[in-house]
Amino acid sequence: MPNSKNMRVTIDSSRIRALEGKFAGSKERFDKALRKNVGLFSLEMESDSKALAPRQDGELENSIQSKTSFRNGVASSVTGSNLKYALRRHEEHERKGVYPLYRRGVKHPDYYYNGRGEITRAKSPVGGFQPGRKYLHNAAILNKDNWYQTISDSLKESWE
Repeated sequence: MPNSKNMRVTIDSSRIRALEGKFAGSKERFDKALRKNVGLFSLEMESDSKALAPRQDGELENSIQSKTSFRNGVASSVTGSNLKYALRRHEEHERKGVYPLYRRGVKHPDYYYNGRGEITRAKSPVGGFQPGRKYLHNAAILNKDNWYQTISDSLKESWE
């Protein structure tokens, strides 16, 4: 039985140096992986936002863009539209009832139903969300777990 006063500890310094080497390059590898993965996340967010946007002539859908940035170690992704009415379409409450569409001097009766036009109602749901109002908010909810997965994947890639 070993004497408790004399305990021997052996440290293999070559393994510590290897770990130090791995730590030394991990920040750069993480930053590179994060840039790539945030770019992919941004494209997914843009795609879901376009799929959930209301459609009449396609102008709103075509205006939705994503932008990623990486400054001072902070990665961010912004998805939105620069159209004047994009915010109105996103935030305006649904108009309950059935309403006509007036376009180029022609009345299209019963076009809108509870705030969603015929073309928007014909679009497929995305992740359980119907296309229409709150299209950016709903896309953000859909991609919340993808954001956490993006960070996780970036960490894993930086340690490979």
